[in-house]
Parts: sequence; structure tokens; C-alpha cells
Amino acid sequence: MPNPSSLLARYGSQLAHSVTVLTAAILPMLSSSALGRPACTVSTERQHNRDGSELHLTNRACPDTGVRTIEVTYKRRPKDAARVIGQFEQKIDDSPTGGGSLDDWDHDGNFEVGIAGRCGAGPNCEGQIYMVSPDTGELYLFFDGGFFDVQRIDEYLVASGRSSCCEWCYSAYALSPDRRHVYQGERFGVCIRAPDDGKKPTSRSQCKIYRRIPGGERIIPPPSPQILALCREYGDAYDLVKTPWD
Repeated sequence: MPNPSSLLARYGSQLAHSVTVLTAAILPMLSSSALGRPACTVSTERQHNRDGSELHLTNRACPDTGVRTIEVTYKRRPKDAARVIGQFEQKIDDSPTGGGSLDDWDHDGNFEVGIAGRCGAGPNCEGQIYMVSPDTGELYLFFDGGFFDVQRIDEYLVASGRSSCCEWCYSAYALSPDRRHVYQGERFGVCIRAPDDGKKPTSRSQCKIYRRIPGGERIIPPPSPQILALCREYGDAYDLVKTPWD
């Protein structure tokens, strides 16, 4: 009959190894919710660019740590291995509706990385747009500001947002010839007051197209028909103002 101590010596190490392997296999299966903590929320997005490259973005929000992480990977060609080109972190309490997304804001067929941050009482939020360098395949900051939406009109990046309860404004920034960079400083703005703004009730909205100058603003002619069309924010009935308002 085998000696019990010899059996323990023979199989003890194997048993310990099996328990270790089994524990390692089970622990990842125990979600945060199973351990009494809220589970992380994960969302992913993948976009194929016109130049043949591919972007993949992952949002992971974990209530137990209060942190949202955003990771961006990039493939220059479909057969390439994915490479991490961007990692961002946000406090969920600071940016409850934040996170990242892939957006082709200028409709050129190549997607950019949008990062949404803190929001105010209205629809405006802090945000950044990152582009992928066609030369290096790395991310770089393209635009940073507070806005509701951005679009390209003519050769401008135009950011829009609510200025007050009854006023919507656009800020235009010049783009470089290759549209890969935004020149610093607002070139001009467009603001539209609704007919019922509570200050001077009228049946028509008021639109000003202006350029900032030291000490105030100067009214300028519409730079293009596309810019003039912004004055229809509250309908076709509008008047172009000749003097800046307060």
C-alpha cells in the first residue's frame, strides 16, 4: 500500500498547479457586477478611410473607478497590425456625456478623432479634434474649443454654438491650403438673434456678420453665399444689421 506522505509529495505540486490554473481561468469570468461593483461600459467604433487606412476607437467607462478611457488604434493598410496612436482619460463626474468618436467633420472621406469634454448648461461642450498625420500615422491636435458643432464652409472651419437663450453664433477659422491645420484666431463671426429674443420683439430675426477689432466689432459684408446662408438659422425672414449690437 503506498505511503500517504509519498502520495502527497508526488501529487501535491500538481494539485497546487491545477488550482492556480483554475483560479486564473475563473477570476476573469467574475465581472465587476458579480463582485458587487458596477461593470464597465464598453463601446467600440471602426471606420475605413478613403486612403485605405483604418481607425478603431474604444470607450471604456468604469463607474467603480470613476474613469473613462479612450483608446485609438490605427492601421495604415488592412494587413498591418493595429497600432495604438492615442490614449485619453476623463473623470466621468467631470464629463458625464464625454467620450470619443470617429467623425468625418469635413466630409473628405478620412475620419478624425473627436473628444467630447465638459458641457455647459446649454448644448455647447468642450471638444477637441485630432487628425492622423498622413506622413507619420500619428495623432495631432487639429482644433480645440467650445462648440455644439463644427463644419467646413468654403476654406474655413466653422464652429457653432448657442450664445444665449435666443441667439446662435458661428465662429470661422481659416484652414491651411491642405486643410490639415487651422490658423489661430477667429477670422470672422456670424450671430443670429431670434425674432422673440425679448429685447426688440420683431417678426424677423437679426443677423450680424462681423470681424473683431480692438475695442469691439466691425460689420463686414458676407464673405460668400454659403456664409450668408447661416443667417437662416431661425428661418428665411431675417435682416442683416448694419451696426453691432451689445
